[in-house]
Amino acid sequence: QPENICIACRDGRPRASLHGEFRDGQTAVVHLLAVAPGGVEEAEWLLRRFEQAVRSKGLVRIVGPHWAAAAFYGGYVLGSEPYHPHWAAEGTQAYVRAGYHLSHAGVLMVRDLCGQVVVDDVPAGYEIVPQQRPEEYAARPFGYHALHRGEKVAHCYARLYPYLNSPAGSPVGQIGNVATDQPHRGRGLARVMTQMCLRRLQAWGAAQALIATGLDNAPA
Repeated sequence: QPENICIACRDGRPRASLHGEFRDGQTAVVHLLAVAPGGVEEAEWLLRRFEQAVRSKGLVRIVGPHWAAAAFYGGYVLGSEPYHPHWAAEGTQAYVRAGYHLSHAGVLMVRDLCGQVVVDDVPAGYEIVPQQRPEEYAARPFGYHALHRGEKVAHCYARLYPYLNSPAGSPVGQIGNVATDQPHRGRGLARVMTQMCLRRLQAWGAAQALIATGLDNAPA
Protein backbone atom coordinates (compact mmCIF):
# COMPACT_ATOMS: atom_id res chain seq x y z
CA GLN A 1 0.00 0.00 0.00
CA PRO A 2 2.47 2.68 -1.13
CA GLU A 3 -0.21 5.35 -0.82
CA ASN A 4 0.08 4.85 2.93
CA ILE A 5 3.81 5.55 3.05
CA CYS A 6 4.20 9.28 3.60
CA ILE A 7 7.00 11.71 4.41
CA ALA A 8 6.45 15.14 5.93
CA CYS A 9 9.01 17.80 5.06
CA ARG A 10 9.70 21.30 6.31
CA ASP A 11 11.92 23.73 4.42
CA GLY A 12 12.76 20.94 1.99
CA ARG A 13 14.02 18.58 4.69
CA PRO A 14 12.27 15.35 5.80
CA ARG A 15 11.01 15.60 9.35
CA ALA A 16 8.84 12.51 9.82
CA SER A 17 7.82 9.37 7.95
CA LEU A 18 4.83 7.09 8.40
CA HIS A 19 4.11 3.64 6.98
CA GLY A 20 0.50 2.56 7.46
CA GLU A 21 -1.64 -0.30 6.20
CA PHE A 22 -5.34 -1.11 6.00
CA ARG A 23 -5.30 -4.60 7.52
CA ASP A 24 -8.92 -5.78 7.46
CA GLY A 25 -12.49 -4.52 7.51
CA GLN A 26 -12.11 -2.75 10.86
CA THR A 27 -8.44 -2.19 11.67
CA ALA A 28 -5.56 -0.17 10.26
CA VAL A 29 -1.97 -0.41 11.43
CA VAL A 30 0.91 2.06 11.72
CA HIS A 31 3.96 -0.07 11.03
CA LEU A 32 6.52 2.66 11.48
CA LEU A 33 6.57 6.27 12.62
CA ALA A 34 10.07 7.70 12.21
CA VAL A 35 10.64 11.14 13.74
CA ALA A 36 13.63 13.39 13.20
CA PRO A 37 14.78 15.38 16.24
CA GLY A 38 12.25 18.14 16.77
CA GLY A 39 9.80 16.61 14.28
CA VAL A 40 6.95 15.81 16.67
CA GLU A 41 4.57 18.30 15.01
CA GLU A 42 5.13 16.77 11.59
CA ALA A 43 4.75 13.24 12.98
CA GLU A 44 1.46 14.20 14.63
CA TRP A 45 0.25 15.68 11.32
CA LEU A 46 1.07 12.40 9.52
CA LEU A 47 -0.85 10.41 12.13
CA ARG A 48 -3.90 12.65 11.75
CA ARG A 49 -3.64 12.44 7.96
CA PHE A 50 -3.58 8.65 8.17
CA GLU A 51 -6.57 8.76 10.52
CA GLN A 52 -8.54 10.67 7.89
CA ALA A 53 -7.67 8.04 5.29
CA VAL A 54 -8.71 5.28 7.70
CA ARG A 55 -12.05 6.97 8.38
CA SER A 56 -12.67 7.37 4.65
CA LYS A 57 -12.38 3.57 4.30
CA GLY A 58 -14.95 3.00 7.06
CA LEU A 59 -12.40 1.45 9.43
CA VAL A 60 -12.90 2.01 13.14
CA ARG A 61 -9.55 1.29 14.81
CA ILE A 62 -5.89 2.16 14.38
CA VAL A 63 -3.19 0.12 16.11
CA GLY A 64 0.38 1.20 16.04
CA PRO A 65 3.08 0.30 16.01
CA HIS A 66 2.22 -3.34 15.49
CA TRP A 67 4.03 -6.68 15.73
CA ALA A 68 3.58 -7.06 11.96
CA ALA A 69 6.06 -4.22 11.51
CA ALA A 70 8.75 -6.85 11.90
CA ALA A 71 7.75 -8.18 8.49
CA PHE A 72 8.80 -4.86 6.96
CA TYR A 73 11.55 -3.53 9.21
CA GLY A 74 12.74 -6.43 11.34
CA GLY A 75 14.38 -4.16 13.91
CA TYR A 76 13.15 -3.20 17.32
CA VAL A 77 10.29 -0.70 16.97
CA LEU A 78 8.16 0.70 19.75
CA GLY A 79 5.16 -1.61 19.98
CA SER A 80 6.81 -4.62 18.40
CA GLU A 81 7.35 -5.62 22.01
CA PRO A 82 6.24 -3.63 25.07
CA TYR A 83 9.68 -2.14 25.53
CA HIS A 84 10.28 1.59 25.48
CA PRO A 85 13.83 2.57 24.48
CA HIS A 86 14.90 6.15 25.10
CA TRP A 87 15.03 7.01 21.40
CA ALA A 88 11.27 6.44 21.05
CA ALA A 89 10.36 9.43 23.25
CA GLU A 90 9.46 11.87 20.46
CA GLY A 91 7.55 9.21 18.54
CA THR A 92 5.56 8.41 21.68
CA GLN A 93 4.86 12.11 22.18
CA ALA A 94 3.47 12.36 18.65
CA TYR A 95 1.18 9.35 19.20
CA VAL A 96 -0.15 10.73 22.48
CA ARG A 97 -0.76 14.19 20.99
CA ALA A 98 -2.68 12.54 18.13
CA GLY A 99 -5.00 10.83 20.59
CA TYR A 100 -3.45 7.38 20.90
CA HIS A 101 -3.21 5.62 24.26
CA LEU A 102 -0.47 3.29 25.43
CA SER A 103 -1.33 -0.29 26.26
CA HIS A 104 0.62 -3.48 26.92
CA ALA A 105 -0.62 -6.41 24.88
CA GLY A 106 1.86 -8.77 26.47
CA VAL A 107 4.08 -9.53 29.43
CA LEU A 108 7.68 -8.41 29.15
CA MET A 109 10.41 -10.24 31.01
CA VAL A 110 14.06 -9.26 31.29
CA ARG A 111 16.93 -11.70 31.85
CA ASP A 112 20.16 -10.34 33.32
CA LEU A 113 23.05 -11.98 31.45
CA CYS A 114 25.82 -11.02 33.88
CA GLY A 115 25.82 -14.43 35.55
CA GLN A 116 26.14 -18.01 34.33
CA VAL A 117 23.61 -19.26 31.78
CA VAL A 118 22.79 -22.93 32.35
CA VAL A 119 21.65 -25.04 29.39
CA ASP A 120 19.62 -28.16 30.21
CA ASP A 121 20.11 -31.47 28.46
CA VAL A 122 18.30 -31.92 25.15
CA PRO A 123 15.30 -34.25 25.65
CA ALA A 124 15.86 -37.81 24.47
CA GLY A 125 14.87 -38.44 20.88
CA TYR A 126 15.42 -34.82 19.78
CA GLU A 127 18.21 -32.87 18.15
CA ILE A 128 18.79 -29.11 18.35
CA VAL A 129 20.42 -27.52 15.30
CA PRO A 130 21.47 -23.87 14.78
CA GLN A 131 19.75 -21.87 12.07
CA GLN A 132 20.78 -18.93 9.92
CA ARG A 133 18.16 -16.19 9.95
CA PRO A 134 17.41 -13.48 7.36
CA GLU A 135 19.20 -10.20 7.92
CA GLU A 136 17.30 -7.62 9.93
CA TYR A 137 17.74 -3.89 10.13
CA ALA A 138 20.30 -3.01 12.82
CA ALA A 139 20.03 -6.47 14.36
CA ARG A 140 22.01 -9.71 14.38
CA PRO A 141 19.46 -12.55 14.16
CA PHE A 142 19.95 -16.27 14.77
CA GLY A 143 17.97 -19.25 16.01
CA TYR A 144 17.61 -22.96 16.64
CA HIS A 145 15.32 -25.73 15.40
CA ALA A 146 14.37 -28.85 17.34
CA LEU A 147 14.22 -31.95 15.16
CA HIS A 148 12.42 -35.22 15.82
CA ARG A 149 13.27 -38.03 13.42
CA GLY A 150 14.73 -35.42 11.10
CA GLU A 151 11.60 -33.25 11.05
CA LYS A 152 11.35 -29.77 12.57
CA VAL A 153 8.96 -29.75 15.53
CA ALA A 154 9.95 -26.52 17.35
CA HIS A 155 11.94 -23.35 16.90
CA CYS A 156 13.38 -20.50 18.93
CA TYR A 157 14.67 -17.34 17.29
CA ALA A 158 16.59 -14.45 18.77
CA ARG A 159 18.53 -11.33 17.84
CA LEU A 160 21.15 -9.00 19.22
CA TYR A 161 20.66 -5.24 18.91
CA PRO A 162 24.23 -3.91 18.89
CA TYR A 163 23.09 -0.26 18.90
CA LEU A 164 20.38 -0.57 21.55
CA ASN A 165 22.01 -0.46 24.96
CA SER A 166 20.77 -1.68 28.31
CA PRO A 167 21.04 0.54 31.41
CA ALA A 168 24.39 -1.14 32.01
CA GLY A 169 25.64 0.23 28.68
CA SER A 170 25.92 -3.13 26.92
CA PRO A 171 23.80 -4.33 23.98
CA VAL A 172 20.30 -5.75 24.38
CA GLY A 173 19.16 -9.12 23.07
CA GLN A 174 15.66 -10.36 22.34
CA ILE A 175 14.12 -13.85 22.32
CA GLY A 176 11.26 -14.49 19.90
CA ASN A 177 9.45 -15.95 18.38
CA VAL A 178 9.25 -19.36 20.03
CA ALA A 179 6.90 -22.18 19.04
CA THR A 180 6.51 -25.93 19.47
CA ASP A 181 4.18 -28.25 17.57
CA GLN A 182 1.35 -29.47 19.79
CA PRO A 183 2.38 -33.18 20.01
CA HIS A 184 5.86 -32.19 21.24
CA ARG A 185 4.96 -29.64 23.91
CA GLY A 186 5.80 -30.13 27.56
CA ARG A 187 9.14 -31.79 26.91
CA GLY A 188 11.31 -28.73 27.54
CA LEU A 189 12.34 -28.06 23.93
CA ALA A 190 11.51 -24.34 24.09
CA ARG A 191 13.30 -24.00 27.42
CA VAL A 192 16.50 -25.60 26.13
CA MET A 193 16.55 -23.53 22.93
CA THR A 194 15.84 -20.35 24.89
CA GLN A 195 18.77 -21.17 27.15
CA MET A 196 20.96 -21.72 24.08
CA CYS A 197 19.92 -18.35 22.71
CA LEU A 198 20.67 -16.66 26.03
CA ARG A 199 24.12 -18.22 26.13
CA ARG A 200 24.92 -17.03 22.60
CA LEU A 201 23.64 -13.52 23.33
CA GLN A 202 25.84 -13.44 26.40
CA ALA A 203 28.84 -14.57 24.34
CA TRP A 204 28.14 -11.73 21.90
CA GLY A 205 28.26 -9.17 24.72
CA ALA A 206 24.59 -8.66 25.59
CA ALA A 207 23.87 -7.57 29.16
CA GLN A 208 20.13 -8.20 28.96
CA ALA A 209 17.72 -10.34 26.98
CA LEU A 210 14.05 -9.46 26.59
CA ILE A 211 11.07 -11.66 25.85
CA ALA A 212 7.36 -10.91 25.66
CA THR A 213 4.24 -13.00 25.29
CA GLY A 214 0.49 -12.53 25.36
CA LEU A 215 -1.27 -12.12 28.70
CA ASP A 216 -3.32 -15.25 27.99
CA ASN A 217 -0.34 -17.45 27.08
CA ALA A 218 0.52 -18.97 30.47
CA PRO A 219 2.42 -22.01 29.09
CA ALA A 220 4.86 -19.70 27.25
